[in-house]
Amino acid sequence: MPRLLTGLLLTLILAAVGICDDHTSDTTSGSSFTLRVLPSKNPDGTKIPVTTKTLQQTIQTIKNRLNRIGVDDHLITAQGSDRILVQLPGITAEQHPKIRASIITPARLALKEVHPGSRTLADALAREKPEDRVLPPGYELNVLEYEDGDGDGQITKENLLIKRLPALDGSYIVLAQELYGPNEGNILVELNSEGTKKISDLTSKMRHGRDRLAIVLNGKVLRAPTVMDTLGSRLEIIGMKDAKEAKAIAAALLSPLKNPVKIIKEHTARAPLGNEE
Repeated sequence: MPRLLTGLLLTLILAAVGICDDHTSDTTSGSSFTLRVLPSKNPDGTKIPVTTKTLQQTIQTIKNRLNRIGVDDHLITAQGSDRILVQLPGITAEQHPKIRASIITPARLALKEVHPGSRTLADALAREKPEDRVLPPGYELNVLEYEDGDGDGQITKENLLIKRLPALDGSYIVLAQELYGPNEGNILVELNSEGTKKISDLTSKMRHGRDRLAIVLNGKVLRAPTVMDTLGSRLEIIGMKDAKEAKAIAAALLSPLKNPVKIIKEHTARAPLGNEE
């Protein structure tokens, strides 16, 4: 009898363990990211240390970005002095890359004046070794890449001399909306009153039909159009590959990261068969 009871108890214990194992293996889908907040830089290149305020501002920015793309089920917490844990239950493996891009995209928009003599000076400077270049004071050398318009996918490159400091940055944006239809892949941007005055004052003094203004996103020149008239509160940014990219960047433009972030760990849990949405 004692042996029978012992065997029965063992059976019940094993069955209970089996139930627990089945339960823990039945995980729902979800993603998590561990981020490191990196120091920002002053205009002279010196680093600005990450503070508690910086960490909280970054957390709020990430929350705003996720909310704008429809991800409102999230848990975001500070981890130590410069790390953030982002937990997103219910996110599938297919959604993971989109969420990843939304979190880490800096979305630093800048409008920069192009040097009047850029077309000749920039090419000459580009041919020189970097250590031998003498740039005009306040300017930097950049490259504009664009398709030539023949439909063959050929990329044309143009060297550009642009102002190092922006005439206008993304802090003046109050609306950023991706466009569809014939303008798919473009973003409509609306500026606040202060930004409108700045861009209006700048472009009213430019030589219409001759001077150019570079649109720079995250350090990359998207376009450098010739200014044909005085600009106002609404601008259209072109250069995104499709509406999906435009939507992610539009959301990021409304909540720009003041400090860059780096993903140091990420995890995706796939829902068991039959539970995928």
